[in-house]
Amino acid sequence: MADWKRFVLLAASLCLVASDVRAATLKAVQSGTAISNANGVLTVPITSVDPTKAFLIFRTRHDSHRPVGSMVRGRIASATTLEFERVTDKGNPVPMSVLGYVAAREQLG
Repeated sequence: MADWKRFVLLAASLCLVASDVRAATLKAVQSGTAISNANGVLTVPITSVDPTKAFLIFRTRHDSHRPVGSMVRGRIASATTLEFERVTDKGNPVPMSVLGYVAAREQLG
């Protein structure tokens, strides 16, 4: 099994409700890469998910040696959109690859 699949399965297992001891079953996993070339919000379209039953895991790759130039935060903005926000004090930041995974779980119960 690929490392990213193990990671997503581990993360999904952490989505258990304290009073519910059943394992969460993944319905679908999406992945993709986007490039951030500027300060601000990068919007990425995804296949529709229920945001109440999905979570986002992402990582970045870049050549920046400045932490303030390489910070990014991400979220599931809507059922069909991810947002990655980059806030930097550099006028022309280095390109940053953002590799994201969205995992959607089945309805419990």
